[in-house]
Amino acid sequence: MFPLAEGATGVVVARRGPCVFDSYSEVRGGHVDPADRERLHATVAVPIEWRGAIIGVCVVFSTDPATRFTGEDVDLLGLFARHAAVAITNARLHREAEERARRLAVGAEGERVVRDVHDTVARALGSIITPMDAAAVQDPGGRLDAARTAARAALRETRRTSSASVPHCSTCLPSTRRSPSSSTGCAPRPRSARISSSRASPGRSTPT
Repeated sequence: MFPLAEGATGVVVARRGPCVFDSYSEVRGGHVDPADRERLHATVAVPIEWRGAIIGVCVVFSTDPATRFTGEDVDLLGLFARHAAVAITNARLHREAEERARRLAVGAEGERVVRDVHDTVARALGSIITPMDAAAVQDPGGRLDAARTAARAALRETRRTSSASVPHCSTCLPSTRRSPSSSTGCAPRPRSARISSSRASPGRSTPT
């Protein structure tokens, strides 16, 4: 990863707005190789924003030395960036929903296993206690009573442990306001240019 202060991405993040360069040689740092930098000329970059936060940067390079980007190009690229913000956010929400569903499935499977173990042990202990209660035998040493008491204590402990092990949680998916749907049409690229985009992650970014 490159420092956030470098490249067109760093300029956009610092200004919190679009930037235009007549030549890429004016861009400080960045990840473009020196050989490629010589081929790049006019450059325009706009932030990809969602609810006031910059989640990425969209950059367009021109390889034509005569090309100069205008305010109309900035507006057009900004439109593209808004569509990109919707797509990125929808993908992130979908990924988070899948992760929540996976955790719920794992929890449900763990609960099923715990209950199965409880039922098996409870049946086994019950099969011991019932004959003991029904047995009419002399027990001068109290060994039968001691065994019966121990079995009942084990049954209570099994129930308590099973109840404590089962996660009692109700998970609600947070109500998320639906993202505005982007139009199916694609906005044309400004002039003859190469497009590059970088997405920002919390605390890290890959400037262009």
